[in-house]
Amino acid sequence: MEKNEVKVVVADPTTLGLFGLAIVTLIASSQKSGLTEGLSYVLPWAIFLGGIAQIIASIFDC
Repeated sequence: MEKNEVKVVVADPTTLGLFGLAIVTLIASSQKSGLTEGLSYVLPWAIFLGGIAQIIASIFDC
């Protein structure tokens, strides 16, 4: 019986993690520049855009 091995290759997830960090920084700076006010706009964007991108990058990095 012959065994076939398949290796799944994905791109380097470092750029996705850096993108997540950049999104969080952009959102935090938008509050300081006065484009958004209060934490009600900043936290959901930071969690969902930046956090999810970094979680996906960490999963692919393993």
